[in-house]
Amino acid sequence: APRPPARGSQGAMAADLAVQCGKLPEWLLARRVIPEDYARLLPAVEAKVQQALAEPVKDQATLKLIEEHREAVTYFAARDIYEAICKSPEGSKTLLGGHSNPAAAKWKAVLDAYRRRHLGWASEARLLLQNTSYEIPALKKQAASCEQQVSECTQRQAELVRREANAKSRYEAMLKELGIDGFDPRRELASFAAAELPKVHAELAELLQRSGLAIAEHFDAFARHAASGGAAAAAAAAVEAAAPG
Repeated sequence: APRPPARGSQGAMAADLAVQCGKLPEWLLARRVIPEDYARLLPAVEAKVQQALAEPVKDQATLKLIEEHREAVTYFAARDIYEAICKSPEGSKTLLGGHSNPAAAKWKAVLDAYRRRHLGWASEARLLLQNTSYEIPALKKQAASCEQQVSECTQRQAELVRREANAKSRYEAMLKELGIDGFDPRRELASFAAAELPKVHAELAELLQRSGLAIAEHFDAFARHAASGGAAAAAAAAVEAAAPG
């Protein structure tokens, strides 16, 4: 059995394990954990994954895992799918330890391919590199965009609340000016008009009756002024026409 590391070497081991995500494949290659031609071997594993995905599965838990990881079936995803199908009736084994169900057999083949020569490590390293280089920055950018939208919506909401308060204040002032409650504005305005218009009509008629004589005098003065002005203009035109050229 290997001996545990000495206390003095724990710091060096921790420093050795502090690996940058971008250099993880090189780190695994330098320690011969994964084969140098892992990039050539992984497509064969991915082909087995596609064959396994093409097999129908009835177990709902397995189907859920397959749909969750369909876009990227890495080693851990294949392990979880195989373990789920083994717990279902479709995962029963024969006397020789194999699977009679095609789906279970093919997922077992995927898992064995990943475990062979530690290709699962290479697969997970590539996924980790992709997540740190592309997925996480994209999610951060999306989160920043969502925060900006939330801020803009909050400002817009505050503006709309302010406008609502102003509109409500103007509405209440208008109701007070019209002398209605506002529960049914159309009916209240019709009742208000039915009550007030006859009063306005009576006041107008009374005003015209009191001012009728003064209006008639002003109109007569205007008519006489207009007539005299027209006669003077006609005489001036006649004189101008009779004058020698």
